[in-house]
Order: sequence, then structure tokens, then C-alpha cells
Amino acid sequence: MAPFLQTHQPSYASRINEKGHRISTLTYPGHPFSPHLCAVIARLPEGFAEMALSRGVAVEIISFLVKLTELISWIATGEDAGSQSTAPPPPPATNDSAASAPHRPDMTIQRAIYDLQCLSALPLTPPEAQMVRALLAFCLHLYNETSFHIPLARPLRPLLEAFNETTELPRPPWLQRCLYWCAVVVASAWDTQIDASPERHVVLDKLAARLPEARCWADTEDLMRKFFWLDRLGDEWEVCWRAAAFRNRRHRRGASQIAPLSRLGDRDGPAGVGDAFDG
Repeated sequence: MAPFLQTHQPSYASRINEKGHRISTLTYPGHPFSPHLCAVIARLPEGFAEMALSRGVAVEIISFLVKLTELISWIATGEDAGSQSTAPPPPPATNDSAASAPHRPDMTIQRAIYDLQCLSALPLTPPEAQMVRALLAFCLHLYNETSFHIPLARPLRPLLEAFNETTELPRPPWLQRCLYWCAVVVASAWDTQIDASPERHVVLDKLAARLPEARCWADTEDLMRKFFWLDRLGDEWEVCWRAAAFRNRRHRRGASQIAPLSRLGDRDGPAGVGDAFDG
């Protein structure tokens, strides 16, 4: 568990070792999926549902994503109503108000962070590992934005470094879209920290140069909304996208300037250079 969670959430820290609390095994579904699993996947955002239907995501991760989806939807509803809290609302005072109260999520941000740390210790597939790192960065970023407002570069650095170690991009389009969401989330979580040093976001920059959705913010936003989206983080994600787009344009300009010089060198060759000096 992140140190600041241990410090500020003693009641949660005392519960994490309870029997049955830890995700410790992974099982992968085969086709055809059971009706129950299909119903579970149907509760996910479109982008994560595509990932789940590929058979490359463990049932335990799918179940976790459903719980996290409920929490993020609840937080988004609170944002729309002007609320800034990530904790479930207090019990309603009357039966009438209970009937109209929003559904209380079973998941909390603290629990999500712990479960993700448990998942990160398991033998995950490469797409799962990248997704878990991004979700952990997302939850840490969100929890810090709504609770403590403390520098997070120290717990985020190993996530950032591990995320950018795998630079080969997947071929399936749904994996690329998911990885793009992950890359924006990880880069934004890092760049917004006051104690963060400038870092290269290798995976994000490679995807920004390849994906059609990365060409404009409107298309990127549409893609991001197919996974998890929160208005309170949306502006920071746009800033991150704009920085990646700038780096991509700068790289293309540099490449276009180098190409004519290289062709000139090929045309002159060693003899051409000698003739020029002799003349």
C-alpha cells in the first residue's frame, strides 16, 4: 500500500489482511463465455468490454473492473451534482429518500488501490500489466486530487518506468486504443505532480504518432470516454495530449529537415566532395 494511505487511512490499513480480502489467483475464460460472464462484461465501459471479450483478461480483473466502474460512475454523478467527495454518501434519513438515493458502490478508491497492488504482484499478461499500472496511476491521481493534494512522484515513478519499458505496440486495434488510454493516464498523473522531473513518455509518443484518434483532442476525448472518464481529470488529460501532439509535430519537422540533407549526402558521395575541394 502506498505510504500516504497507510498514514492517513489506519482503519483501511488494518483491514487489508483480512481473510479473503486479497486477489491472489487469476483464471482466464474460454469461448463460449458463460451467460453470467457475458452479463458481467456488459456492465463495463465499451473499451474495457472489448478487452474482456478478447479472452486475454482474467475473470478476476474483469470483476474488479466492474466494481471500479460502479465507483467511477458514482463519482462522475457526484461531479455532475457539484459534489467533490469520493466517499459513499451518508445513510438517507427516510425511506422515501432511500428510494431515490444513488446506488452506493461497494468499491472505494482505497480498496481499488490495494487490489491493484495485489494484482500487480501476480503473473499478468503484458496487456494486463500495462492496464493495471495505468489503473493504479489513475486511482492514485484521483484519490490525491480529492483528498490529500500531496506530491506523488515517488509512488508514481516505478509505475511510469515499468510502463515505458515495453515500447513495442500491439497490433489489434482494441489493444492499441486501451494502451492509448493507459498512456495518457500514466503520463498525465506524472506530469501534474509538483515534484516530478521531466520524463520521456515513450509509449504515449509512439501511439500519438500512429493512432488516427490521436490527431485531434475531440477524437482522443471520445476514445478516453470509452474507458474511464472524469471531468475533473479531463482538462489535465487534454494538456497531456497537447504536449504529446507538440512533441510529435516537432519530431516530424526534424525528420523532414534531415531527409533532404541525407539525400544530398548520398548524391555527392565521397567523390563529389573531393571534386568540390579540387575545383
